[in-house]
Amino acid sequence: MSTFAHQLLLVASVCFLGAAGFRAASALAPHGLERAVAAATLAAAAAGLEAIVLGFVSLAGRPLVLAAAAAATWAVALLALPAPRLGAGPELLTWWRRTPPATRVGLGAVGGAGLAWAAWLVHVPALGFDSVNYHVPEVVVWLRDGDTGSVIHGVLDRVTYIPLMSEVLLAWQVGIARTLVPISLWAPATMLLMATAGWLGLRTLAVPRAAAATGVAALCATPIVTHYQMNGAYNDLPALAWLVATAALAAASRRNPTLLAPALLAGALAAGTKTTALPLALLVLVLAAWPERRRLRPLALPLVLAGAAALLLGGLWYARDLAHHGSPFWPDFTTPWGDPAPTSSPSFLDRPRATLDRFGHEYGRLLLGALVMWVSALLVPLLTRARAVWAASAVTLVSILLWLSAPATGAAQGGSAVGTVSTLRYGLPALAAAITTLALATREPGRARLLAGTALGAGLFLGVVQTHNLGYPSVPGIGVLLAGAALGGAAAAVLGVLGDRIPRWTAAPVAALGAVAVAAALTIPVSGYVQRHASANATTSYPYAPLISWLVNQPDYLHGHATVAMAPIPNGVVVGDRFRHRLELIPFHEPCARVRARLRDQWVLINYLGVVSRYTAARCLARVHPSFQGPGFRAYRP
Repeated sequence: MSTFAHQLLLVASVCFLGAAGFRAASALAPHGLERAVAAATLAAAAAGLEAIVLGFVSLAGRPLVLAAAAAATWAVALLALPAPRLGAGPELLTWWRRTPPATRVGLGAVGGAGLAWAAWLVHVPALGFDSVNYHVPEVVVWLRDGDTGSVIHGVLDRVTYIPLMSEVLLAWQVGIARTLVPISLWAPATMLLMATAGWLGLRTLAVPRAAAATGVAALCATPIVTHYQMNGAYNDLPALAWLVATAALAAASRRNPTLLAPALLAGALAAGTKTTALPLALLVLVLAAWPERRRLRPLALPLVLAGAAALLLGGLWYARDLAHHGSPFWPDFTTPWGDPAPTSSPSFLDRPRATLDRFGHEYGRLLLGALVMWVSALLVPLLTRARAVWAASAVTLVSILLWLSAPATGAAQGGSAVGTVSTLRYGLPALAAAITTLALATREPGRARLLAGTALGAGLFLGVVQTHNLGYPSVPGIGVLLAGAALGGAAAAVLGVLGDRIPRWTAAPVAALGAVAVAAALTIPVSGYVQRHASANATTSYPYAPLISWLVNQPDYLHGHATVAMAPIPNGVVVGDRFRHRLELIPFHEPCARVRARLRDQWVLINYLGVVSRYTAARCLARVHPSFQGPGFRAYRP
């Protein structure tokens, strides 16, 4: 199949699952954003279930099989579920006509800026260190063997025992597209979900429009979201998006208890993506279900189905860790009867002063807006008697303490500064709780509203400024976003004028042309993706840039299909723009005869990132002249 055909197959598969999710969601919520968020949750849950189940029989790496499963899901939904009373098109058109022109243009500008950012991420794929070292390698190794979700032994042994739902959903996308482009688009897609669900949740809780918009924007603009998550296949932003979706659907279930079923699935996706999301996801679901416990009997079927799916999506990873290592949270938390942790990293609470002395400047550079909102969320209950504000503030405090007590959040003796600072992202659930607290406080009169509104505005302003200050290649320039906003606003204005004049019969052909256009747009950035990745990271501390640049400029690599074997630490992008190459991890103590035998038909890449003493590959090839040698790297062509 051609690259364009693969992208068209991906677009069609997304449409199949989206349509199936929409039909199922319509049976639970007949209209509104509740239906949209529920549909996205159901579609993602279906993709994850199909990838995992096909992985059990080693078929999850075949694009046609994945696409056929998506088509079958749509067919079953079409036959088994009633047609929605209100279609998505008519509902969207009605909403568009009722929306004031200024609001249309503003939403168009925001959407245009978001699309411009997403396009920039594909053009400048500065995938971060963790992204290429274990998130992407897990995906490409799964697809190589067709066993998505399985344990990968070797250097990935520790990280393959964390929850992996984000990687599973990425494997579903990449497995059909057979390119790395979806890796750059997954973060903006989940941010869109987070923003939509955040707005739904806050408005459902009767938060004023201005405060809800400011709170959602402040969360999206925080540097630990826009930089540490948008540039790669990280899992903190997807986990936060599913957590916010869980809270939004749980809040909406007060009016419509049937939404507890998709809320349960969203909670499972959150917990199955990142352990940091588990406590708040459980709390939100319990708080939503307990008041409705006497009305749940008629909902037994959807709740049982959602619960069974949730056990696989969210519980699989914890059950696997319990069975393999004696603790559901291994390697971060161990039990006396289980396996010891491979490393012991201090938490912030273990060494607070040493951590602040060493990283205080970085915390201020990346978290000033968040710090303002955290402190304000803990203080605002003193200005009101509202129980909801007090409860939300208490949840914020507990969430902050959970974050600060997590492993690797403190300064270790001689530890990596980059690694410790990156654990600031573990605080994202606590930030969402703080913003919810402040948003709830804006419903109250007097000083509580003033403090909460000021804190949200300050958090948004500081987040925008600090994100902008990160610069290239972390974030796009202001010109890119302004151009996208201008085009989006103009498009919204034109649609506002022409919308009533467009015949309804054009909807189907326009949708088909749109699918083809999206597939073509996904095809364009495929060529040269890996080279652009290396070039984007050439000015950063990313150590692989010289090696990757050398590799992708070798004619026999560009036009060949030879396996790329790596030790001790893999890099997922070496599979190439179109997955021409297999990635193999050289075992810890592979015999020298086998290591040297690889040189007959494989590219062998050796790096020395601090753990070389545990491996034999580097010693086996010490006297072989490398084809490339750089700081900490050696490469041997077949």
